[in-house]
Amino acid sequence: NGAKETLALHSPYLVPDAARLAAIESAARRGVDGTIMLPKITSGPHIQPLTDEIAAAVCTSGVRILLYPGYLHSKTLCRDQMLTCIGSPNLDTRSMMIDEENCALIADAAFTASFMERFRRDEAICTTYAPDPLAKKNLGARLLHLIYALE
Repeated sequence: NGAKETLALHSPYLVPDAARLAAIESAARRGVDGTIMLPKITSGPHIQPLTDEIAAAVCTSGVRILLYPGYLHSKTLCRDQMLTCIGSPNLDTRSMMIDEENCALIADAAFTASFMERFRRDEAICTTYAPDPLAKKNLGARLLHLIYALE
């Protein structure tokens, strides 16, 4: 929520709870350069309809969604060239509040610059997510949101 310049995330899924989703969208609306990298090939095809629905909504706020051309299970966040978080939690309530997850929070400009250099290399081989304007709200996605985001 405190990002001022950049917010870059790797995530295998995009199923944030309402508060995290609002923080990501709010940052983009404030002019923060927000990028979320997701896999083109997912380990959870059951979660893909929900990820697609949320990605389409997030794109409207100005966040760039990129698709990594393979499997990606990284869970990282870089903020404002100073802060990096690397760990096991997904961006969902279940992962943050129920599962036992760990992450390292590194407040170091040199480390974050090095990590962002890797993110930019990955970014160069990604494609930009393009929401389907004809996609209908998916009832299955709503049910999955209840299960995964616990909202």
